Parts: sequence; structure tokens; C-alpha cells
Amino acid sequence: MKYTQKNCYMLTWPQVGAIINEEISSILGRSVRCVTKPEDIDYWGGEFADPITLVELCVVLQAVHSSVEEWEAALPDEGGTEIGDISWELGEALLRRNLQITWAHRLTARDGLWLLDVSEGQETTNETVSIGGTNLCFADLRSKDDLLDFFKEGACDHATLMEFCEGYKRRYENDLCWPYTLAEGKHLGRFLVLVKEGVLSLPYDGFDGENYEFFSLEGAHLMTSAELMELMKEWKLFSEELMWAVSDMTAYLNKKEGEVT
Repeated sequence: MKYTQKNCYMLTWPQVGAIINEEISSILGRSVRCVTKPEDIDYWGGEFADPITLVELCVVLQAVHSSVEEWEAALPDEGGTEIGDISWELGEALLRRNLQITWAHRLTARDGLWLLDVSEGQETTNETVSIGGTNLCFADLRSKDDLLDFFKEGACDHATLMEFCEGYKRRYENDLCWPYTLAEGKHLGRFLVLVKEGVLSLPYDGFDGENYEFFSLEGAHLMTSAELMELMKEWKLFSEELMWAVSDMTAYLNKKEGEVT
């Protein structure tokens, strides 16, 4: 039988706490003390000796390029301006920042945190780009499969898409999705949605007055730059023809109204 050898790290809970203290103190410019401990076999967390403020928590989340899920896990559910504990998602983001490693699996034990299938070096996917005036990192966004699974758990309509995009709206003040209303084949139009992998095309085949568009998941796919260029050409042609027609309509009505008066 052949075995595959993988690297693993084991950090005692005092070591985990020391790394988190070092990183947060460095980010905030003041001394912070956090005590970490396991919660069960899959999760762990930490408590601050002295609470940090909500503003300071947001500074830390931004410093480690936290994903939408990490923001949602870290922010308090019931409001408030003081933060007394730290989520494991943010804790592991701080560990990655300090140790410059990534891992495939974790195991929490009484004696410490086990990081399994460790790779040296950080993934270089945190490039900030501007999309429609919004600065973001694609690595921070939710994945294509996250969205498709979200539809499968609910309804394949615009209301469900907006529910999925609520996290984007809170963080970026933008839904990060745009309607493209020109019909193509059997599809009446599509939505372009930003996901971790790029730009997802979500075609729709119908709509109503309550949930708006109904999406066809069979036609959902990641767009290429060539496809997006073609969309721009089609929209430019459509808008130019429309503006030409509207301009002529305006001139005709102005003349007709002038004759009446």
C-alpha cells in the first residue's frame, strides 16, 4: 500500500494566542491580549482580556483581507460597540498572515490546533481591483458553487440572488451584480454576478411582479473577456440605435407640438 506524506503543524493554544496577540497588536498599534481555546473537534475561538472596539475589529478585518464570510462571522449579531471574542475564521486569517502558510484541513484538540496538509507561502490572490467604482479583491468574494448551491436550497429567482448578495451590500455598499436586459436565444436577459472565480452569467427566461426574474441554472457559466467584449458591442449598438430613434421621435413631437400651438 502506498502512502502520501503531508506536512502538518501543531500549535499549542498558548502559541495560537501569542500569534494572534502579536498580529492584532501590530495592526492596531497597541497591546492586545487574547486567550484561545478549543470549542469542539472542528471549531475554536478566543476571548480578549480587554474588549476591542467595533472600529478596531473592522481595521483588523480589512488588514487581513477578510472574505465576506469572515466579516459575517466576526461582526456581532446583536450590535454593540465592544468586541469580547474572536471567531476562528478571523483567527486563522491572522495565523496565515503570521506564519505565511496555507493548509487544507484543521483539527482542534485539547493540547492545541493541528494544521494539516500545509503548504509554504501565501496565495497571491489579494490584488485589489476596481469594478464599477467599487474596490475589491476577487479572493474575498463567495464562489460560483456557493451561489449555485444557494439557489438549489431556495428558489432560482431575483429575490434569492439579492439575499445571496446581502453580504456584498453590507461590505461594499454594492450588490456586485448587474442586469443585462438584451435577449439572446431563448433567454430574455442575464445578470452578471461577481464571484471568486470571476464573472458569472446568470440567464433568465421569465419574471413576475413578486420575485422578478427566474434564472436558468443550466445556462449559468463564467464569462470570458471575449464574451464580455461582445456584450459591450451589442449594448453599444442597441443604445446607439435607441438614442437615434428617440432623438428623431423628440424632433418630430417638438415640431408637431409647435404646429398645434
